[in-house]
Order: sequence, then structure tokens, then C-alpha cells
Amino acid sequence: MTRNARNPARERQAVYRRAQDPQRTEEAERRVFILNLLDRLRTEKQPETLIDLTCEALGHRLGADLVIYADIDESDGYRILPRLWGRGTVPGQTGHRRIEDFGRPVLEHMKAGKTLVIENVHEDPRTAAQGPLATFAEVSVASLAHVPLIDGGQLRAILGVQFATPRRWPSADVKLTEEVAERLWEAVGRCRAEVKLTASLEKFRVLVESSAQATWEMDPDGESITDAASWCSYTGQTEEEARGKGWLDAIHPDDRQAVALRWPQAVRAEEPLSEEYRLRHGDEWRWSRVRAAPIRDALGRIVRWVGMNHDITARKKTEQRIEHMALYDALTGLPNRTLLQDRFREAAARTHREGDYLGLAMLDVDRFKEVNDTIGHAAGDKVLQAVAERVSGALRSTDTFARLSGDEFVAVLPNVGGVAEVERLAERVREAVRQPLTLGAQSVALSVSMGIVVFPQDGDELDLLLHGADIALYRAKAEGRGTIRFFEPGMEAEAQRLRRTEADLRTALEQGELTVVYQPQRDLSDGRVRSVEALVRWRHPTRGLLMPDAFIPVAESSGLIHQLGKWVLDEACRQVRAWRDQGLDLRVSINVSAAEARCDGVLEALDQAFAAYDLHRTDVEVELTETLLVDPTDKPMAALLAGLQTRGVRVALDDFGTGYSSLGYLKDLPIDTIKIDRTFIAGTDTRDGRILLEAMIDLGQKLGKRIIAEGVETEEQLDWLKGTGCDAVQGFRIARPLPPELIPRDAS
Repeated sequence: MTRNARNPARERQAVYRRAQDPQRTEEAERRVFILNLLDRLRTEKQPETLIDLTCEALGHRLGADLVIYADIDESDGYRILPRLWGRGTVPGQTGHRRIEDFGRPVLEHMKAGKTLVIENVHEDPRTAAQGPLATFAEVSVASLAHVPLIDGGQLRAILGVQFATPRRWPSADVKLTEEVAERLWEAVGRCRAEVKLTASLEKFRVLVESSAQATWEMDPDGESITDAASWCSYTGQTEEEARGKGWLDAIHPDDRQAVALRWPQAVRAEEPLSEEYRLRHGDEWRWSRVRAAPIRDALGRIVRWVGMNHDITARKKTEQRIEHMALYDALTGLPNRTLLQDRFREAAARTHREGDYLGLAMLDVDRFKEVNDTIGHAAGDKVLQAVAERVSGALRSTDTFARLSGDEFVAVLPNVGGVAEVERLAERVREAVRQPLTLGAQSVALSVSMGIVVFPQDGDELDLLLHGADIALYRAKAEGRGTIRFFEPGMEAEAQRLRRTEADLRTALEQGELTVVYQPQRDLSDGRVRSVEALVRWRHPTRGLLMPDAFIPVAESSGLIHQLGKWVLDEACRQVRAWRDQGLDLRVSINVSAAEARCDGVLEALDQAFAAYDLHRTDVEVELTETLLVDPTDKPMAALLAGLQTRGVRVALDDFGTGYSSLGYLKDLPIDTIKIDRTFIAGTDTRDGRILLEAMIDLGQKLGKRIIAEGVETEEQLDWLKGTGCDAVQGFRIARPLPPELIPRDAS
């Protein structure tokens, strides 16, 4: 099979074309670095050289003192088997060590599949013990970023970037290290597999060629077999059937014409013949390599032809596996980017000739990172395999469905009449994926978001179409799970705005542009403030003060919500400690998003904050929205609630009344506080609204829950709530969100 080569120059030009403003230059440079690295990885065949080239390139890129790639021997206590690149002499790095030598927390962090970033080993609690510090001193490492490489749920290798002095780790450097680690891991795996297959191929070649499966002789003119006993024994032909040209009937029909052409040519040229074709053997066709040569008498005249057939089926299968590895994704069996390019060229040429349309859809699995983080990489692999199988089953036989990387897939849909037909196919794909997937004892709800472009109206080159589909996909994911969006010219500017917001938010987290304000919750029994809700704000250098709805959706879609949520939690706990030192006893309520709640980092962040600021577990209340709590099959949420209950951390049910679900969970789940949504408070000016609100308050009180009314904005609402038995109120009528220095005055 002939494959068209990649065009690295065109890919780099495409990257630079997309970097049309200075804020995207760094991202463009990173992509060009990755493309250049991929070029080198694809041409290198030796795993050790692959590792050395990558470590050196990454080390120069980040200015590191040392870059290490280490295979991990789990059977020997997670022993490190390293290959190194370093600037000059690398003291202490030659001996084989175990990961635990650098601290038990480091080992557990790496086994969990999480990137380990330590800016200063002397200050980080995971490495500050005497034993790990001594080990770090021996290897001259003060700061590092290590990416674990997991296969089959086991820690197999590590790519690490190390510095001899403490340093800050910008998110871009960590992201680059993680991407290089993933690319290197794939390349090393492919290279090692090819080396193994090549060795296997050579072994098969020696075994096969040591003994012929069939031998035969022909007359000097090569017209008829004169000694056919061995040939007939192998092929099942009788000697009568093999005579004349009858022996050709034992050759596979697809190969017969070529053999019938090449054999007379060799006879006329009086030259030896070497051919490979499929030969009948019993009830199957097996690959055979034939070698034939003329036998001459003393005068140099050909007296007969002799030939030998060797069975090379095993070798052919090995070669086919190698070819398959080059064109297909190992996990899903789908075409990879290389084969996608070939299929697209063929489909585009046919579309151009026939004058119809071609659709190209980019698919992304919704909440895939959450599945990986909460259930594990093995479960994530099963999700990808299920998506591949379901989408392939929903598409037509003429369509191509390929995996690009991670959870990104592309479908090429040729021979369509227009946008309407493409949309129907996309809807069919979405419905096929939507069925729940059972993973052990857990059920995972699957969905995909799609961005779609149409050839030729949205572009005539694959790179351009993929870029447009990516922009449409970005819009689709911003609008919610399971969304389908077609590319529109105006989306380019919107995508750039969202990506700028994402880049600015990363900078904000690094440079301290975020702040937390606190809205008091006033008890109706005595008018005192005993608790506050922590709310994040962003002091943007050019856009001014931004409310959460301007950046929280971007944080959630980009994954920054985890870093942001951890920062808010730490900052709020630090402030509670400061109030406590001033003699003010306040509890802080902290919102946890769906993305955070379904990952295992919330409990760990709480434990760290409690220890760092010496707080009681009851000093913090975690707010979860009603929609997060109503699914009894949501295992990650159940684990979070159980962890909070075990620690004695209070749980508040936020936006109560908006979930449209069974009230049974109120008595079954460990909920301490019910916060009634502001829409119900606004309804107190009607008789039906007051009846509904009284019923909600009465229900909560009988279940022993603390009741807080949100969004209290008028004196009339406050006066009415005082007579209902509601415990506390929150809203602009009580106090707007305040900076921390104003809270003590209000609470007093």
C-alpha cells in the first residue's frame, strides 16, 4: 500500500498562520517544537536514540540541568532504570535507585498517574523529610516536573525535567513536558514493538528458508512439470492436474495472472526467478516464496528447471502487522492521521469529480478527563474503544472514522448532498454513542460533542478543514455536552476570544490577579453573622473586575477549574484562620463545581488546608448543586460525600428546588444545609409562591436541616421570611459580597 508522506513544512506554516496575535505566539512556538520533535521521532528506529534525542531537545527548550527518562521495574520495588541527558557532569545519577528513596508521597503520586511538580524540594511537604532531601542532594536536584507513564493501570516509565536550583513552573512548561512525555511514550512503544517484530521476522525467515515445503522440476522450455510429487503433496493437485499449465490452478486467483506473466519472462531470459504468491495448501491459501533456476549441461545448455517453494505465511502476517501499526491506532483499531490523510485525498478527489459535498466532523468525548481521573486510565481506554465501535457502527461503509489523539476523533463523510444530510449522519452518531457504558460495577453516561465543516465551501485542504472543525467543536463544548455545531466564519473570532480568556486565566492564577470576596449569611434568630460564602472575582488588567460567569465556563472546559478551585479553597481557609486570630468565629461556605466534585482532588485539598491553617473540620462547608446529588449511580459523587461525612465537613445543598428530581435524596444523603434558590424567594409576592416556599422550609426543618434563603433583596422578603422558621438569609438586602477586611465589622 502506498502512503503519502506528511508535509512538516506545511504543518508548521499552518501553525504560524493561526498565531495571528502576540498572545498566541508562545503556543505556536510550542506546536512547532512538537512538530519538529515528531519529525525526528518518526525517522529514528532505535529506542535508546529516540530517548536521548527527546531528552536533549526538551532540556535545551526548558533550560534544564537534567532530563531523565526511566523505565520502572515494579517487580523490584519500583526501581528506576534511567537514561539521562544533562549539562556537563551529573553527580549521583549513575546508580539505580527506587522511587521511594525520594519519599513515599512521591511514589504514591506517581502511581496515581499524576504529574509531579515540585518547585523547591526543601519546602514541599512531600519531599521535605530528611531521607528524601538527602537523596535529592546526592543527585543535585532542587526542583522538578515528573510525568508518570501508565500502561494497563501500572507505572511503567517516567519522563522528568530537573533543575539544580529552585524555580517556578509555569503551566506552559508543565503542559509541554506532559505532551512530550506522551509523544515519546508512543514513539518508544512503537519503536520497541518494531524491533521485536523485526527480530521475530528474521527468526521466521531463518526457520522458513531452512526447509522447502515443495520442490519440482520442469522441462527446459518451462512448459510442463516433469517431477511433481512434492508439489502435488503440498497443493493437493494430482500429477495429471499439474501437467501443462495446470499447476497455475494451485495459485491464488488474484496472483495467478502475475505469475503466468513472470514465469515465461524468466524462462526466455534464462534467469533465476524469485516470486512471492499465495499457494493452495489443503483448504487454505498460504503465502509461498518460490525460487527457480535453470540447470545446464557441460555445454551450457538448459536441461531442466528446478524450483523450491517456502511457506512464508508467518513472515507475511508479521509484515502486515507492521504495516497495520503504521496506519492504524493501536487502542481502537481505527485509521490514524496518516491513513486519514490518504482517505481524505481520495474522497476529496471523488467529491470534486462528481460535484457533490463532503462532510468532516471532529468529535470529542465529553467529560473524558473526569473518567480517566476518577475511574482510571484502563476505564478511559474502554470508553475510547466503545466510542470507536459505536460510531463505526453508525456510519456508512464509505465513511472513514479515525482517531487523532487522546479523545479526539474525525469522521470523513463523502458523497453527501449537503448540510442537511451531514447533520442527519451526525445526529445518528450522537444517538449511537449516548447509551450508558458499564465499567465493572459503574455505569458511565457517554456523549460526544461535534464540530463540523463541509468541503469545499469551508476549505479544500485537510489542515484547513480540521482547523475549522476544531473551532466549531470548541463552540459546541462551550454550549454543553452532546452539542453539534457547524463551522461559521464568525466562530474564529469567538474561539480566539475564549482561548485568550483561557490564556489570561492561566496567567491570572500564576500572577495573583484573582481575589475572594465573602457574602454574609445572617441568622434570623438574633441577627448575627456566623457564616459567609466565598465568591471568586478576577481583577483583569484590561477588562476590569470580572464576575464568575465571565470565566468559570472557560475554566471548566479547559480543566483550569481544578487549579482555580484549589486556590479558592486555600485562600478561604487562610482567611478563616486570620479571622480566628482576630477573635472572630466564622464558618466559610465554598462552592465545588461538577468537574471538581467528580475528581479525587477535593478531599486531598481540604486535608492539606485543614493541616496548613489548623482549622476545625466544621469551619468549612462545601456547597454542591442539587443536580449533582440526584443521580444514585454517580459513584465519584458518592465517594466525595462519604469522604466529607467521614471528615465531619458540613455539606450544603445549593440552588434547592431547581433540580426537578425526587426528594428522597434529602433523607438519604449527608446534607446539613439547604439553600433555597433565589427564584423561590422572588415568588413571595404571590400566594402560590408563599405556599410553595413555606412547604420547602417546613420540609427542611422536619428533616433537621439548616435552611438558608438565597437572593433576599427587599425588606418585604426579609420580613416575611422571619415568620417562616427559616434559619438564615443571604442576599443584597443583607449585604453584598465584601472584601475580607469588612466582614468583621458586619459580623459584629
